Amino acid sequence: MKISDSDGLNYKGRLRNKWLATLLTTVMVYTSFILGGVFGIPESFAATYGTQMSAITNQGGSVSVTGTGAYTFTVSKSGYYRIDLVGTKGSNGQAVGSSSSAAGGAGGTISGVMQLRAGEEIFITFTPGGNGGSPYSGSGAGGAGGYSVDVRYGGTNYKTNAILVAAGGGGGGGGYKIEYTAAYTGSSARTDYYTGSQGGSVSGYTSFTHGSVPADIGAGGGGAGGGSYTYRSSTNLSYNGNAGTVGGPDSNGGAGGAASTAGYAGSAGKNGVASALFTNISSGTTTETVASCTITMTEDLTDTLSSAVAETIEVTYNTSLSDVMSLLPSVATVQSAKGRTYQLPVSGWSCPTYKGTSAITHVFTGTINTSGLPAYVSNPLGVTAKCNVKVVSLTESDAQALVAQAILEAGREMASAMSSMSVSGGGSAVRLTVIAGKPFTEQVVQWDDMESGNKSGVTVTNQVLGDGYIVVSGTLTQAGWSNIIINGRMFCFKVIDEPDSANVTATFH
Repeated sequence: MKISDSDGLNYKGRLRNKWLATLLTTVMVYTSFILGGVFGIPESFAATYGTQMSAITNQGGSVSVTGTGAYTFTVSKSGYYRIDLVGTKGSNGQAVGSSSSAAGGAGGTISGVMQLRAGEEIFITFTPGGNGGSPYSGSGAGGAGGYSVDVRYGGTNYKTNAILVAAGGGGGGGGYKIEYTAAYTGSSARTDYYTGSQGGSVSGYTSFTHGSVPADIGAGGGGAGGGSYTYRSSTNLSYNGNAGTVGGPDSNGGAGGAASTAGYAGSAGKNGVASALFTNISSGTTTETVASCTITMTEDLTDTLSSAVAETIEVTYNTSLSDVMSLLPSVATVQSAKGRTYQLPVSGWSCPTYKGTSAITHVFTGTINTSGLPAYVSNPLGVTAKCNVKVVSLTESDAQALVAQAILEAGREMASAMSSMSVSGGGSAVRLTVIAGKPFTEQVVQWDDMESGNKSGVTVTNQVLGDGYIVVSGTLTQAGWSNIIINGRMFCFKVIDEPDSANVTATFH
């Protein structure tokens, strides 16, 4: 069974693409950090899926939420949806003294299109980056990694259910200082200040198979705090800050910056990660400090069947119903309210009024099998298949030939039936062909010695005995053979239906 539509979609109980765009949800998460302190995961973050987003019920409609954590979106209408994700840049490292603040790395953006069916759920999750490393005395703290945002389908487990991810950038390294004693310099003591390493930025777009999320996907880790150096005479001592922690969901993001003199920055998670469920994927980088997820319904697929295209076939006069049934199509072309076209199986053709001897157009109706349609296409109007069967009219010569053939066949059939039949008064039975429901009068050159009489709607008149003929008249309504005995004589009638006379005039002698 083949089911196709005019939009180029191929339906066989499934659709070619699993997603595409319809719904708008903006979720904003603000990364907070404190200059001069440790940059860590906000306490307000809680990965719960109890927050249900509002449903979108019309094409182009939208819904938005704000805050941190996780959200569930339940699809109210089947359609195509565009999903846009924006991760955030990493936090800047803390500057000390005359040093500058080391910039956090750029976050990632990604968008894709997928098809969602009514009743399905997707899960949007915001995850903070790794903690920035704490500094040694007097040095700067490392910046926290940026927020990542991902979409999960079929479950809430990141490693098996994530299908679209935008990563956060790595945190900037903390500033550090080096102190010189007078004994060391030979003049006066001094302190020099240095800027930490810049945070790692996201990399390019990656595609993967649903259920197998690659490594290093998520927010970047925080940069390490800067170390403090003190020099005394011929001895120098160094003290490093603490390393930043790994970022991303399930610790799947970039590594934290190492504890080192320069306050190394955290690595970035990979940007633009999308499973093969998406089409029209695009990715980029951003320095946004607000992470977001936007879901927009671009096409509402909900549809209904509106009409079936009626085919027309022609059959010859007197074609039987069984022969017509063998000619009717097994597939109907059905149109939807939104202009889609489906080829659907048909069964149960019927036309209670069909008559092969009626030269008109007979409308047959059939039952459409909708089991293979997409779930979002319904048939509330009960649309049925239609086929117009046109019985072609007889020409005058065709009508005459039909009657002649009927008479010939009647004669052959009766010849055998009457060959052994004995009739009082001698002679064989009289055989006549008449039209059902039409009065008839025939002169018969036989039995001119019989008396007049009538029976079952047939009258025999013999006005003059011995004149060589009798007159048989009457009206018979039931098609088929009718044998009537009048005054001991057998009269056999072949009663046939009248040919369609709408366009034919035939005279019988």
